[in-house]
Amino acid sequence: MYRARWLAALFMPGLVLLTGGCAVTQTDPLAATTGSMAPQCRMALPPDRTTTDWMKAAVRLFERHHYDVGETDVALGLVSASRVIDMPGLGAVNAGVVGGPFLHGSLSGDPWQVFRGDPRRIEAVTLWESNGEVLLARSSTVMSDQNYPIDARALARPSFCVPFFNQLKADLSVTASTTSGGAP
Repeated sequence: MYRARWLAALFMPGLVLLTGGCAVTQTDPLAATTGSMAPQCRMALPPDRTTTDWMKAAVRLFERHHYDVGETDVALGLVSASRVIDMPGLGAVNAGVVGGPFLHGSLSGDPWQVFRGDPRRIEAVTLWESNGEVLLARSSTVMSDQNYPIDARALARPSFCVPFFNQLKADLSVTASTTSGGAP
């Protein structure tokens, strides 16, 4: 009797760790603590430009890059836009089946050879003004064809921010020279 309790005491925690406890140490890409929508990029606002000027230039820039402009608020100095990018071919995988009566937390092959639809990526960019600076936050969410999130993360990298802000500055300078009567 004592030996059975001792074996059960060793067996049960080991079974829990082998089946479902393995994922405890991994970070969740959808967790609120891993992502941050804090501004990753900053641009000093030219002193001769108003909030309305840079917001109009930002809306034009978003539309040129095929973003759908969502929210604009002049009082808050806020512009947000998003776009949906199809990811063809990435859904053409033989997706497995998770679960089952005795397979909790494990993955097995799909016996019916069902191929899933293609996912899509939703990019969201938000610009706002604070203390004479234009701040940028960008995020990306990959959604499955059944609208389940696959991956989500903050995505404002210098490779995006620097060209974006350079184009915004160029648009602001063209707008300034056009409104003052000079040739662009």
